[in-house]
Amino acid sequence: MPYKHSLSEVLLMLFTNPPEAFRILCIMVGGAVTRACLESSNPHLKRLGDLTFCILAYYLIRPFIPAAPMVFGYPVPRGTIAILISLLGSHVIYTLFRFFVKKRTGIDLKETQNNG
Repeated sequence: MPYKHSLSEVLLMLFTNPPEAFRILCIMVGGAVTRACLESSNPHLKRLGDLTFCILAYYLIRPFIPAAPMVFGYPVPRGTIAILISLLGSHVIYTLFRFFVKKRTGIDLKETQNNG
């Protein structure tokens, strides 16, 4: 979502725009559950946190992906791309992006200079 609301604004929005307020509340609760599960030492809760993060990422990324981009001549649904991004995570996406940039241009985005 490109905008932010405080909890009090969302609660007031329940009277004017209930579907949108409910959606925002679900995202807020999902984020809190995800954060709590990922900070836990229990491996089952960490898996639950990963799952809720993937679900949140899917629903939050999907609206910003252009409709049906072409890959190898076939249209790929934007839901598929959102699922891939949410499951792979930002580190894997960045690594793939860095690989393709280096392959196409020869520029290594993670080059480090030795100072001594």
